[in-house]
Amino acid sequence: MFIVNEATMSFISGNIQLNGVNRSIGSSGSQVELVQGTFPIQVVVPSGFEFVRWAAGQAGIPGEGVTVQNVNANPTNITITGQPSPTITAWIRPVVVVVSTRLTISGPSSVEPGASITITGRLTRPDTGVGIANGFITLEQPLGNAVSSGRTDSNGNYSISVTAPMSEGTLQFRTSFAATAGLGASQSAVMGIGIGEPSNLPLLVVLGAAAFFLSR
Repeated sequence: MFIVNEATMSFISGNIQLNGVNRSIGSSGSQVELVQGTFPIQVVVPSGFEFVRWAAGQAGIPGEGVTVQNVNANPTNITITGQPSPTITAWIRPVVVVVSTRLTISGPSSVEPGASITITGRLTRPDTGVGIANGFITLEQPLGNAVSSGRTDSNGNYSISVTAPMSEGTLQFRTSFAATAGLGASQSAVMGIGIGEPSNLPLLVVLGAAAFFLSR
C-alpha cells in the first residue's frame, strides 16, 4: 500500500489501518502484504492533507485481485481475491485554504475624446486589509470585454491606462481578479466615465446580494 500526494505524485509518510492494526508506510512507499478475504481499511491522513480516494494498484500500474467497496470513503472495506499481495493506493492532496479578495476601482468622472483614461484601484484581503502583490487585474469595457490588464504592486495597488474613443457618451468600466491558488476571485464596482461630458452613471457598489447606487 502507498500514500501518494496527488499534486506531485511523490510518496509521503503516514499510516494505514488494516483490520484494526496500524501499518506504517514509509517515505519510500513500502508495501503491506495482504491475504485473501475482506478487511476494513483506513488511511490516517497527515496534518495539512485531505483524503481523495482509494485505487487498486499504484500510480500507472493497475491493481489485480483486489476490489474497494467504496473508493470515496475512508475508512472502507477491501476484498482480496486470487492474488497473494496486491497493492492499494490511498490518494491524498494538500488542503488549500482559499482567501477571499476585494477589488476597488477609481478614475476620472469625465475626459475629453481621445484622451488617456487612467483607472486605479487596490486588491486586498478583506479580513486583514493587506494588499495583495503581483495580482493580475483585467480591465473590462464594456462589461465582460477585456480591453487591458496590469499587475498590482507590492502594496496591492494597480494602474491601467486606455485611450478614450473620439465619440461622446458614457463608458462603463470594471476591473476583475481571477482566482488563483489560495486566493478567491473578485470584481470591482462598475464605474461610469463620461467622454466629452460628465458621467451621468452612478457608481454601482455590489455587497453580497445587495446593490447600492452612489451619487458621484
